[in-house]
Amino acid sequence: MARALSQSDLSAMYAKMESYGGAFIVWDERGEPLPAEFAHAGALHGDVGRLNRIVLGGCYDDKAALYFRGLDGSESKEIVLLPGERLQSEVLWRTPDTNSASDMTSRPGKEHLQAGDHHLHGDGGED
Repeated sequence: MARALSQSDLSAMYAKMESYGGAFIVWDERGEPLPAEFAHAGALHGDVGRLNRIVLGGCYDDKAALYFRGLDGSESKEIVLLPGERLQSEVLWRTPDTNSASDMTSRPGKEHLQAGDHHLHGDGGED
């Protein structure tokens, strides 16, 4: 389902994450309700300010999730799909100023990353 999201939908999701300005918010059955921008993507729960992700499915450490990179300005603004621990992650969306026209033609906005990328797996704390 995440791969079917339009670039416009992904851009709106990133903008929503940015709108929180680094505040720590958890969306789940005990916390805040999930914003509409994430609910339509099939998200189950998520957070901003810690892992900066929305979880689409799975359990324990083997989750399918979208990670929002660059919210603190330390790296490129991207939404990365991690489809599970054993599968390769991929960039689904990247801010337009980091994509050239030739880059978009050659790799339609998707870049494969190492599944062991520590930015994608959080800090090892309890989820």
